[in-house]
Amino acid sequence: MKHLAVFDFDHTIVDGNTDVHVHTAAPGGHIPPSLKKNYVKGRWLDFMNSIFQYMFECGVDIPRIKSAIEEMELTNGMPALLQMLKEHKKSFDVLILSDSNTFFIQSILDNRGLADVPTSIITNPAEIIPPVPKFNSLSQGNSPIHTPLRSPSPNPSSTASAQPHAASMGTGSRARRASAITSTHPRGPSRLLVRPFHASPHGCLRCNHNLCKARALGDFLTDQRAKHVSYNRIIYIGDGANDLCPCYLLSPQDVVMPRGGFQLEKLVMAHQLPKGVRESELAAANAQAAQQLEMLAAAIPGSRKTEGKAAEGQPGAGEDTATRGGTPSLPCFTGVGGRRPKNYVHAQIVKWESGHDIAAWLSHILV
Repeated sequence: MKHLAVFDFDHTIVDGNTDVHVHTAAPGGHIPPSLKKNYVKGRWLDFMNSIFQYMFECGVDIPRIKSAIEEMELTNGMPALLQMLKEHKKSFDVLILSDSNTFFIQSILDNRGLADVPTSIITNPAEIIPPVPKFNSLSQGNSPIHTPLRSPSPNPSSTASAQPHAASMGTGSRARRASAITSTHPRGPSRLLVRPFHASPHGCLRCNHNLCKARALGDFLTDQRAKHVSYNRIIYIGDGANDLCPCYLLSPQDVVMPRGGFQLEKLVMAHQLPKGVRESELAAANAQAAQQLEMLAAAIPGSRKTEGKAAEGQPGAGEDTATRGGTPSLPCFTGVGGRRPKNYVHAQIVKWESGHDIAAWLSHILV
C-alpha cells in the first residue's frame, strides 16, 4: 500500500512566499504603499488580484511575472527530496496542497524540471485574461472573457464537490495543455486573475474563505478511495498556520512534519495530544465540539446543517487561525474523507530544517 506525501508550497518547497515575491515584478521592484492599504482582512485573493491589475496597468506582462516567480529558490534539499519521491512512485503519491495558485506553482515546477513529481496539485486556479474593454473592478463580480489556465474537473457529477476540485490537477494531458497557453493576445498583453479554490462556503470556521486545506485533503482522499486507492500513512509537510487544520485529520500512524522555526511547529506542539490521554477519553470532547459546531453553523443564515461561514483571515500572514479571538480549537466539520477531525493533533511530529531531513526520515519507511 502506498504512502501519501502532502506538501505545502510557500516556505516549504520554495524558500519564500510566492505572493510576496511577485512584487519584484512591479515597477521599481515593489508595489506602492497606497495599494497595500487596500487590503481587507480575509480578502487576500482580492488584494492579489488588485496587484495583478496594477501590474497590468503599468505594462508588466505575464512573461515578466513568470520570470520573477521562476527566480525563487527552492528550499535547501528539496530538489533531491522531490527527485527521490519521483524515483519511488510505486511507494509514494505526492500531493501539493497550497494557498498559492496554479500559475505560480506550475511555472516553478516546469522551470525546475519537476512538473512530473506531484500526483496532484490542489490550489487556487489562475487564469490568463486577454485584454477586454475596461470594467469596474475585479472584486465586483465582473466576468470578462478569459482563458482558463487549468481545465475543470472532468467529473461534474456532484456540484458540491466539483467546484472545489476545479483547481486540482495531475500531470497528464490537462497539465500539458495548460503549459501551452500563451500570455499574449492580438489586442495586447494579458493579465493574471486568481479565483478561490472553494467557490462556495466550505464549512470551516477557522480557515480562510477561499481554501480549507482539511476539506480539500478530505475530498482528495474520498476521490482516491472511489478509485480504490488508499494510503498506509499520510506525511504532511508544511510550515504555516493554515497547515494546522489538515493536521487534525491525521491519525496516530500518520506524520506531520513542521518546518523548524516556523509557525506550524509552534501550533502542532501546542495542539498535540497530551501525554497519557487515551483516545477514548477524547470521544466526549470531540462529540461536544462537533455539536457546538453544528449549532453555530445552523445559526448562520443560508448555511446547511454542517456548513458555516468560513472564518476570514489573511493566509500566510502569521495569524493563528486555530485560536482566533481566544476561541478554543474546534473540528472544522463533523467528518470528511473517512476521517473525523479532532481537538488535538494525534499524528507523530517530526521537525525538519531542510529537504535532506525529510528524505532521511522517509528513507526508513522504504526499507
